[in-house]
Amino acid sequence: MGTAISTAQAAVKSGKLTKTQAAAVSKALAFYGKAGEKNGVTINFSDTISALGQTSMDSKTGAVTVTFGSDFSKYYTTGYPGADARGEQAGMLAHEGQHGIDARARGRDPINPQEDRAAEHNGWEVQSYVSKGLNDKSVRGLWNPSWPASAADRLREQAVNQRTDEDVKYWEGGE
Repeated sequence: MGTAISTAQAAVKSGKLTKTQAAAVSKALAFYGKAGEKNGVTINFSDTISALGQTSMDSKTGAVTVTFGSDFSKYYTTGYPGADARGEQAGMLAHEGQHGIDARARGRDPINPQEDRAAEHNGWEVQSYVSKGLNDKSVRGLWNPSWPASAADRLREQAVNQRTDEDVKYWEGGE
């Protein structure tokens, strides 16, 4: 996880993000705290989850568990044409950190499509900022350095909305 954190921090320091975007990534990273710090955040790896990452909160204790698929490291280190594995891991770490922030703000996990949509949008948004800050082509289509500068942020936001729509389909009876 150290490499993913330092890579996301490089995105923040790149000068390619607005102050608001850099602050959002920094906040998502700060959610995890320092290694070994008792802050109610636990990171696990599991081969039983169907997503690359999941975040859940115990509404009684406020403890947040972020679980990445056990193939998280392997999945992203195998690479994709034109994509940087470290950037993808850093983006996913920020995405799940944002979910933890949102869960704590609500006091629980999302319980309806509107809450899930807002949470997923926030997660994909902050993940897109990591790709933008690193100027890395995202395997999720969240950023592409070849986009014309005049259209890049509009295309990034379209990709965030598309990913959000795909993630909330199960609320609406989709897959």
